[in-house]
Amino acid sequence: TDAKKMNHGPFVTLHSEGNIGIITLRRAQHRNALTTAMIEQLITAAITVSDDEKITAVVIEAQGDNFSVGADLNEIKAEKEQRSLHVLVEMPNKVDD
Repeated sequence: TDAKKMNHGPFVTLHSEGNIGIITLRRAQHRNALTTAMIEQLITAAITVSDDEKITAVVIEAQGDNFSVGADLNEIKAEKEQRSLHVLVEMPNKVDD
């Protein structure tokens, strides 16, 4: 085969087979829920494919039984809790006379 690995991250891999770029989502244990890091790797893979003049088609696939369940709600919840904690810490202390 004419397969070539072009890019690799822990959550998204990219390789080519001939003129086809193949992007693979790799968080099967979390049903490929999209985290911020995963989205960044997906964007990087898309830019890499776009910049390669030999690639004329792209396939996006996923490991596991689910293509993707969407956003990682655990990451969103953790970010929301972090913002709430930050607001409480930054709240001015006012004592009434």
